Amino acid sequence: MLEAFKRREAEFENKFAHDEEVRFRIQSRRDWLFGLWAAEKLGFKGPVAEAYARGLVHLDIETKGDGEVIEKVRHDFLARGIEYSPNELVCEAKKFWEDARRQIFSH
Repeated sequence: MLEAFKRREAEFENKFAHDEEVRFRIQSRRDWLFGLWAAEKLGFKGPVAEAYARGLVHLDIETKGDGEVIEKVRHDFLARGIEYSPNELVCEAKKFWEDARRQIFSH
């Protein structure tokens, strides 16, 4: 009985670890796609756009939350006179979450 419990516990821990890894990969891809979208709105192209997107991925990893990513994009947009409310940016990010999810699961 104890062996079965330990095996079951290990299975749950493995599933949790796997689910967290998948969530992290989707989140990172979402940040990348959202960053490329924002970079385009900001007028960035090529390596500059990619660097901007990569910066958002790193920001999310460092802060572990969407709030800072959304706020950075909002701040950058306001500095360029681009009007998007925080709610509109959250909606855009959610769209990219679904795209990222499809991309991760299609591989």
